[in-house]
Amino acid sequence: FRPTYFCLSVLVCLYCCKFRSCNTMENNLTTESVIKIKPYRDESPCSPTPTATTCNDDTLNIVNHTQYASSSNETVDDNKTELNSLLGVEESLELPTKKLKKRIRCPQPVSNEINSLYKVAPPSPLSYRLYGLPIRHPNHLKYANLIYVETMCNGGAEVVSCISDEVNSLVGEQLTEFAREFIQFVFLEKQEAVAEHVLGIVRGGCQAIPDFLEYFAKHHPSMNVTTSPMSNPKEVQTVKFSKFHEEIRETYRSGIYRYGPLLNISLVGRVREEAGGYFPELLDALEESPFLRETLPWGAMSSVVMGTREESNDGPILWVRPGEQVVSSAEIGGRAGAGRGGGRSPGKHNARGQLRRLYSARSNQPREFVFEDRTKPHADHVGHGLDRRTTAAVGLLKGVAVPQVADLPTAPYREVKEAILFHAKDFPRVVSRLQLDLYEPPMSQCADWLDEGKLNQLEAEGVSYARLRLHHNDMYFIPRNVVHQFRTVSACTSIAWHVRLKQYYSDTFGETDGDLTS
Repeated sequence: FRPTYFCLSVLVCLYCCKFRSCNTMENNLTTESVIKIKPYRDESPCSPTPTATTCNDDTLNIVNHTQYASSSNETVDDNKTELNSLLGVEESLELPTKKLKKRIRCPQPVSNEINSLYKVAPPSPLSYRLYGLPIRHPNHLKYANLIYVETMCNGGAEVVSCISDEVNSLVGEQLTEFAREFIQFVFLEKQEAVAEHVLGIVRGGCQAIPDFLEYFAKHHPSMNVTTSPMSNPKEVQTVKFSKFHEEIRETYRSGIYRYGPLLNISLVGRVREEAGGYFPELLDALEESPFLRETLPWGAMSSVVMGTREESNDGPILWVRPGEQVVSSAEIGGRAGAGRGGGRSPGKHNARGQLRRLYSARSNQPREFVFEDRTKPHADHVGHGLDRRTTAAVGLLKGVAVPQVADLPTAPYREVKEAILFHAKDFPRVVSRLQLDLYEPPMSQCADWLDEGKLNQLEAEGVSYARLRLHHNDMYFIPRNVVHQFRTVSACTSIAWHVRLKQYYSDTFGETDGDLTS
């Protein structure tokens, strides 16, 4: 029995050795077949050597298999005949036996050649704005090198802008001539009531104008102004301007303040229950700018003839917004009135509120709320009834600044407003799609806020628009029939008015018959 068992063991060992040898040769054949595949050759004109091999995953795999196969070339040569007979491969199959000594390396990127083909312009002074937008100059203008036309990547509308630091190189009549040429180009209409651009901006144009808040706090501290609590915008309260300014200084942090907004006040005199007055010093400061001198309601480009500035029914007006923010519920009821965060009216439903607090769970009370500082889509109008028509608008922006606060933003072009403006050619379609009531004031013309989803839908329907940020010390000019909406990013003071341009009317008015509503 023992000899028989020994013979069977020997046969099993021989069979295993033979099976392992066959598997080894089959793997070597597969590896050598992979080697015969010609790798991809990059023969593009930008490549320094047409025969250079592109570095990809397939090439690296071929290199690894090649190194493994080169170490077993002798085994392949010794068993070539036997392997062909087992696998049924013809004798004419030639397996490479040359040993690769060098590893295939990827070519280095030719950055110098690419840079020579695609020259990148150096950073321009516009880099602090919407960097990367297609920018061109209106070459047909005299001062084309100072005027920039930006085409918005999303929306396709055009925005005209200039930079005050570049414009300051002009003096005297040249500066006046440039301001007139810039404004005419912004309000250009090749088709009746259809402006070519949606907005004109003078970046840093308000640098020479004094800060509006500091001016009123110093010269008119006892002026009565109206404000509303942040928790209840429908409630209106009257305070002294010195009180309002003090609350801003105490609650200002990182570009926002925790106090109610200042409702609009008139700068050309009070009418009925309006707040404000006539401030000739501030109006004189506005007229020192050549851009504003042309576009004020009584300016050279206005069609309205006035005896004095107090006759204007189109502004200017001033208002202050705190900026969008999240307010804690602990700050809402801190004190009555429009205090920090804006509290509820004192004594209003006091007993009922105390009982409700006793029986309500703490989890049901809101911990915080979002104060949305937004102006919904609207169009600027003048006149009433059948005489109501769209008109142009001009505005100034200054960020609220408290020099004594250590965390005051130091950026000279701090963003204060986000604007979305629709092209004038789409005015009827936008009015219909947004269901605008053009006979209402701007704050109530539209009930919906435009978000990204609505904008994408309108763009898919062929509506052109521009979306951009406005900065501290910016001037902006909006042509007629341009529907727009604003969102206050950080606390800012605004001055705005309507201007009835001569090009909008066939004859001039002897007296104003409109009323400023925004």
